[in-house]
Amino acid sequence: MAKKAGIVKFTASAFDATFQETCRDIAAFDAFAAKFAQRLRPGDVVALEGPLGAGKTRFARALVRAIQGHDEVSSPTFTLRHRYERPGRTPVEHLDGYRIESPAELAESGLEEAFGGDAVVLVEWPERLAPLLPSRRYRVAIAGAGEEPRTLTIEVPT
Repeated sequence: MAKKAGIVKFTASAFDATFQETCRDIAAFDAFAAKFAQRLRPGDVVALEGPLGAGKTRFARALVRAIQGHDEVSSPTFTLRHRYERPGRTPVEHLDGYRIESPAELAESGLEEAFGGDAVVLVEWPERLAPLLPSRRYRVAIAGAGEEPRTLTIEVPT
């Protein structure tokens, strides 16, 4: 993977193994997410990990914008799930497990429907939705908060 003038460029094998990327600012973070989105196909699941304020929703927003062209992407913290779809584009399911506190609550949530295979599925707080997640998934761990740089560790499914 090479960087030039703040633009992220990926080699052919950039997403074939676990790797790290440091984004010095929000523009680089958004550009990285958009480039990563090009890799995703229907049925892919992306687990977004990180503390509050790390940028999970921002990363999801940039992915949805790249795949769907939607500018209005919000956190599904209170609704648990948003689906974005436009004709001719891959649908995106955006889930948030932050408010799920028990297995019973998860069972009643209906979130398993999001994993039907026709969409890219983005999951914030994946540890709270663990029983629903397939073993084959991307893991994006985000470190950093506020205005500081973000370090992303990407684990690619094998």
